[in-house]
Amino acid sequence: DTPLETIRAASILPMRRPVGLTRLIELPGECFAYTCPGSGSLRASPGPLAEQGEQMHLWALELGLDYPKLSHFNPTLGAELTVPEASSEGLIVLAKWYTFLFAHDDLAVDHDEASAETLSADVAVYEGMLLGNLPPRELAIGAMLVDCVDHARRLGPATEAFERSVSAYLRAGVEELCDRGGNQSIEEYHRLRNIAGAVESSFELAFVCMDIELPESWREHPAYRQIAAAAGRHICVANDLLSLPKELGFEGHQNFVVLYREALELPSYRETYAEIAQHVLVPAALEMHAGFAELVAAAASGELGLGPGSSVAEAVALARRVGAMFITWVDGHLLWEEGSRRHRSPLEQAA
Repeated sequence: DTPLETIRAASILPMRRPVGLTRLIELPGECFAYTCPGSGSLRASPGPLAEQGEQMHLWALELGLDYPKLSHFNPTLGAELTVPEASSEGLIVLAKWYTFLFAHDDLAVDHDEASAETLSADVAVYEGMLLGNLPPRELAIGAMLVDCVDHARRLGPATEAFERSVSAYLRAGVEELCDRGGNQSIEEYHRLRNIAGAVESSFELAFVCMDIELPESWREHPAYRQIAAAAGRHICVANDLLSLPKELGFEGHQNFVVLYREALELPSYRETYAEIAQHVLVPAALEMHAGFAELVAAAASGELGLGPGSSVAEAVALARRVGAMFITWVDGHLLWEEGSRRHRSPLEQAA
């Protein structure tokens, strides 16, 4: 029998150069370079879709949405960096999903006229379209979501968990808009952001696109929940760190950096960024690796299995794939930021 310590050590991904993204942060009265730490992943290199940044803009255009900014995000690059193990068809589904998310976020959530009422109305239309109760082209952004979900269903693996998480994501966005401008705690912000930030739904879609049928018992295991929560926390906080310069001018927008600075009464954003890196992002990366080790150990001990006729070796292989997906997604997210024009200032975008 393999000692538990050996299993845990063996489950940790080989460390390449630790992925980190350095960005010039320009805020009112402050300007400093900041390196957002990653976790160190197995693979983070773009493939053949990476140069097709216009592809999803054209897809959206076909469905009735003319939004050239979509090509700046390069969602095809994002798909290849966040879920490199996806099938070729799965990468296209992921790119569609990321394109929908950006369009929905920019055009239905993050603008001056957005409210819980307007977003709730849009969500009702999306849900009606998904159920087939409304025409498939009733609303362009909804048409993008319907096409993405239909494409995911054709991949083969069950999509029920993904579709449940999509519904939760849409409704959490309305809840978040209701809370905008209120006194939200850091704990509540993390809870809601993981859902409203589409992190959980993106993870579930990653499994579909990797042809993984994850047993429900695995999702409920403490090790899995630890990895998923830590990965979601890292992604959402890193996103807020990089988007703060753009979002400070948006009235009522809540950002983790602002909440953290106020909660700890820190004197500057420079100090806040450093504190968040040390006390939030690095611990999240360590929690992911520790949870990964525990997940592999649970599979190796037989605590987590795949049902009748399956072997322990198959369960361990799945545990490794699942853990690697979360960690690769975290670092792929940072590399995507580096390789696209997301969250850049107008000057940086023109460069």
